[in-house]
Amino acid sequence: MDYRNFSIAMRVAMVMAMFALATAAEAQGSSTHKPTTKASAQPMVPDGRRTGFMLGVYTMAAPGVTLTGDDVDGQFKTNFGPGGGVMLGYGFNRTFSGFASVDVAKQGISDSDIGGSFGLRHIELGARANLPYGSATTVPYLTASYGRRALGARVTDQSGLDAGG
Repeated sequence: MDYRNFSIAMRVAMVMAMFALATAAEAQGSSTHKPTTKASAQPMVPDGRRTGFMLGVYTMAAPGVTLTGDDVDGQFKTNFGPGGGVMLGYGFNRTFSGFASVDVAKQGISDSDIGGSFGLRHIELGARANLPYGSATTVPYLTASYGRRALGARVTDQSGLDAGG
């Protein structure tokens, strides 16, 4: 079977699978029972405002920066660097929640005379208030937080000796 026939067969299989799943979902929602009140006739809509403990794990990217100044000969550039973070929160009710987060990223040095990397860290403690506007899938909010940022470096000079950090 060549690639074109395989591609057509895959598309047909996907359409048939979607039709089968849609039919099964419709069958689950059908009922001969008539609701007795107007409120029970309304379907449940999920709400993006949560209560209880929340955990978020995420990835991030730190763009490269250029440092200049009286203590730097010319320009000192860092490369694009990957990172990640964790956020832990607690929703006290559907309106108010608190959170703590920490994220780190590592950037390489693009100067050929020195080697090493920079490490970026951001720690934050804050609160969030959900606003009673928007839809069930879009929840506008206000956030207030206090955070600290840190920059560290591990750099080696031309002789290969550790230059500090």
